Amino acid sequence: MWAAATAVGVRQRRDRLAALAARRTTLADRRAELVAERDRIAAEHDDAPPAPVTRRAARAGRPGAPLWRLVRFTDAVTGADAAAIEAALHAAGLLDAWLHPGPDDLTTGLAGDDLDGYLLPLPPGRRPTGPTLADVLTAEDHDDVPAARITDVLASIALADAVTPEATAPVVVGVDGRYAQGVGVGRFAKMECEYIGATARAARRAARIAECDRMLAVVEADLDAVDRDRAADEELLVAVDAAGAQLPPISPIHAALRELDRAAATLRARQESAAAAASRLDQALAERAAAAAALRRATAERS
Repeated sequence: MWAAATAVGVRQRRDRLAALAARRTTLADRRAELVAERDRIAAEHDDAPPAPVTRRAARAGRPGAPLWRLVRFTDAVTGADAAAIEAALHAAGLLDAWLHPGPDDLTTGLAGDDLDGYLLPLPPGRRPTGPTLADVLTAEDHDDVPAARITDVLASIALADAVTPEATAPVVVGVDGRYAQGVGVGRFAKMECEYIGATARAARRAARIAECDRMLAVVEADLDAVDRDRAADEELLVAVDAAGAQLPPISPIHAALRELDRAAATLRARQESAAAAASRLDQALAERAAAAAALRRATAERS
């Protein structure tokens, strides 16, 4: 009886426990992913911009480096201008383009199946005569690419306050996030510099780590809530089982019910017997009364 009375509620709690277990597995997997991502960011293994589909060639072991890793902004450049210039370079596909240490290193890449993008300095006579990226960017201290080659590439890209369709240089980058590459023009915007300069990359790493920490805190809170709900449901099921175990056995009740059924049957039989006897008594009394009346008549006739 107790099991039948509690069956629906117990089944609902067990189904909820199964759903909570699946939810906890999902949250634990998400927590592991966030921890791994945070460790990867903290280890400085994820500083590069997202690779576009046009950069399919493997870069590991190749001489040189992408532009964003080779340069930094000069101290005179404001944060807003740096963000806009980096945004324009990013949108134009120049930010992650590859610089080889020397012109001979590029021959294999252009002649083979190397699916990538590269930066080559223009001949001095074809370089812009006005401001260029060399005025706002300078080579970082490293051995990947000679500083002179980096400067030649920067001096080949014009810098303008505002990029217009009438730009004469082959490649123009504006401090408003606009760019022009021949007939192609466009614009992109960033709130702050992300990739150019070790300071910018460190700030981006810190921001991404903080975001990972925030998401981890949310996941941990969800895990705690799931664990509390599971503990409450398990405690309730244990209490139901304990309450059922503490109930007195119902075998005496069944025995008493059987005795009651037997007594009721006996009572019915005795009541039927009494009714039959009463019927016979009534018949006998009637017969006696009839005989007495006949006797009185006979006595009266012979008196």
